Amino acid sequence: LVLFLLGIAIGAALLGRLRHRVRSTLVLIGVAQLVTAVLVVAGAAILTAPGLPLSGASKLFVAQLGSFAWQATLIVLPATIVMGLVFPATAQLLGDGHGSEGSDAGSLLAVNTAGSLVGTFVLPFFVIPLIGSPATLAGLALVNTAVGTALLLGEQRLTAGARRVGAVAGAVVAVAVVVAMVSGVAFANPTVAMLNRTGGHVYATAEDEIASVVAGDRNTQPQIWVAGTSMTIITVDTKFMPLIPIALRPNATRGLVIAFGMGTGFRTALNAGVAADVVELVPSVPAMFHWYYPDAAAVLANPKGQVIIADGRNHVELTDRMYDFVIVDPPPPIESSGVSVISTLEFYQAAKARLNPDGVMVQWVPYGQTQTEFLAHVRTFLGAFPNVKVIAGAGGYGFYMIGSDGNVDLTQQELLDVLARPGVLADVDSAPDANNRSAQDWASTLISLTWAQGRQLRDAVGKGPRITDDRPMPEYFLLRRLFRNDPKMLSLKGLRALLK
Repeated sequence: LVLFLLGIAIGAALLGRLRHRVRSTLVLIGVAQLVTAVLVVAGAAILTAPGLPLSGASKLFVAQLGSFAWQATLIVLPATIVMGLVFPATAQLLGDGHGSEGSDAGSLLAVNTAGSLVGTFVLPFFVIPLIGSPATLAGLALVNTAVGTALLLGEQRLTAGARRVGAVAGAVVAVAVVVAMVSGVAFANPTVAMLNRTGGHVYATAEDEIASVVAGDRNTQPQIWVAGTSMTIITVDTKFMPLIPIALRPNATRGLVIAFGMGTGFRTALNAGVAADVVELVPSVPAMFHWYYPDAAAVLANPKGQVIIADGRNHVELTDRMYDFVIVDPPPPIESSGVSVISTLEFYQAAKARLNPDGVMVQWVPYGQTQTEFLAHVRTFLGAFPNVKVIAGAGGYGFYMIGSDGNVDLTQQELLDVLARPGVLADVDSAPDANNRSAQDWASTLISLTWAQGRQLRDAVGKGPRITDDRPMPEYFLLRRLFRNDPKMLSLKGLRALLK
C-alpha cells in the first residue's frame, strides 16, 4: 500500500514537472498505457521467479524481508508511477472556457469511480473465479495495450509515420503479453511455478473471490496451499484435534470445526460418531478434499456433517446452534494478517457462548513463535475459560489449548476409550507420522506431552498482555523480529522450565 500510494504521488509530481514540455496529452497517455502493460509483464515475471519465503519466525527473517521488499518495489512502484501520470494527464484533456468545466470534471470522476468499482468488485467476485488472477492480469495488460494503441492512432496531430510506429509498438506489446502468458514466463500461479521448479506435483488448482488454492505434494508429502502458503499436512496432530474433546466428553453429539484445511478434523469427528459442522472461509478449499482422502465423497454426503462457507468468527457470533465442542486450527503463519480474529479474547468468549454447558474448546497454536508470544496466547485463552490444559502435539507441530467451565483433566483411560471407537485408531494410524503406535502408546504419549493446567499453568503464564480485537499482537510482529528482543523460541522444554 505504501509503495502504491508513493508511486501514484511520484507520477503526479512527475507530470507537474513535465506538463509544459508535453506537446500532446493523448500521446503521453497512450505511451503510458503501453509502458504500463510492459511493466505489468515484468512484474508478473518477477512474481513467479524464485524468492525467499517470508516467515516471521525464521532466523533468516531480515534477509527474507529484504527480498520481499525488493520484489514488491520492482513489481509495484514502476507501474504505479506511470499510472500516477494518467489521471492528472486525463484531467488536462478537460476543456476550459466554455462553461462545462464542472460537468466535465464530474464525468471524469464518475468514470474513475466506475473503474474503481469494477476493479474491486467485478474482477475479484466474477472475473478471477472464472479465469484466475494470472489470466485476469494478462487481460488487463491487453486492455492497457489496446487503449494505448487506440490513443496513438487517434491523435491526428501525429504524422502518419508516427501513428504507424504507435500501432507497431502496440502490436509488439500485445504479442509480448500473450507469449509471456502462454510460455509461463509471466502470468503464472507462483505456487504452481514453485512446485514445478522444486520437483513437486500439482493435483489441481482453483481460485475464488477469496484466494487461490493449490492441491499437490512436495517431497512426496501432500499439502494444500492457500494464497501461496502451505496450510497443513496430514499429521497425527490434526487427527487428535477432535479426539481430545470427544475423549473428555464421550457423550458429545455435535462439534464445530473452524478451518477445513485438508478436511482431517471434520472427517475424524464424523468417523468418531459425532455430528460436525465445519466452517471454511475459502470456498475452493473443500473442493480439494478428495485429493487427500479417497472417501471424501462419502464424508461430504454424511448427513451428520455440514460444510459451511463463512468466516469462522462471524459464524460463532451469528449462529444459533449449540455445540459440545469447538476446535480451531488457525491458518499459518501465526503472524498472518487477519488470523488474530480467531485468536482473540473476544473470539474465545463468542465461541464459548456457542458451547453447551460443560462444553470443551480446543485451540491449536503452532510452533514458529517466541515463548513470550505463546504465553500471550495462553493468557488470552485463560481469560475466557476457568479450566485450561495445554498439551504439545505428538507430531511436533504445536500445542493444544483445551478450555472449559468443566473438567479438562484428560486421562489415559479417556483417550483409550475414544481410540477404541470403530475405525478411530486405524484413522490415526493412517497419518504418515503415526508410526503404527498402539492405543496405549498414544494415550501415554499424549499425557506425557502435557505442559501444565490449573493454577500451575496460571502461575507459569503470569501477568501480561492479552490478544484482543483492538490489540492483535501476533500480526504486529515486525519490530519484535527485527530487534529480536525476545530470542527464546517456543519449545516444550522451555515452557517446562517455567513451572514452579
